[in-house]
Amino acid sequence: MTCKEVAARFGTAEITVRKWAAGNGVAYVGEGVRKTYQWSEDDCKRFSERESPGWKKGQSRKKNEDIPADNQSNQITEELI
Repeated sequence: MTCKEVAARFGTAEITVRKWAAGNGVAYVGEGVRKTYQWSEDDCKRFSERESPGWKKGQSRKKNEDIPADNQSNQITEELI
């Protein structure tokens, strides 16, 4: 599984997944900017159980307030105005 697939599965940013993989022993091939992480189900489980999962797409930054997917861009636009 790739970082992009893991990010989609957990609803988080790909950079978050990539940084976590770099610091937590996820297997990879290549070097430098061409490094590709190869996620296993065990890696995914450890990622989902991490201590500070942070904010996820589709959720309000305020507790207990979900944002419907179709209203996300409208809310952001309204906040900027």
